[in-house]
Amino acid sequence: MSLKPVDAALVVFDFDGTLTDVDAHAEAFYAASRQALADQLGWDEAEHARKWAAAFAAVMVLSATATWRVGGRD
Repeated sequence: MSLKPVDAALVVFDFDGTLTDVDAHAEAFYAASRQALADQLGWDEAEHARKWAAAFAAVMVLSATATWRVGGRD
């Protein structure tokens, strides 16, 4: 594994101290997580899309009040 220098204005440590380039991995992780959940629960594509949309909407309604505030940012 080779490490490449990264031009970053901000470095954020997660709770266990590892470093992750979130932008580079978020989309693939998000898609894989959704699919793993659907597989585990036995949801077909239609049920998966419907339930995910409902859960996402519920989270977005709460996002202004249910965030962690770190350094004055949500």
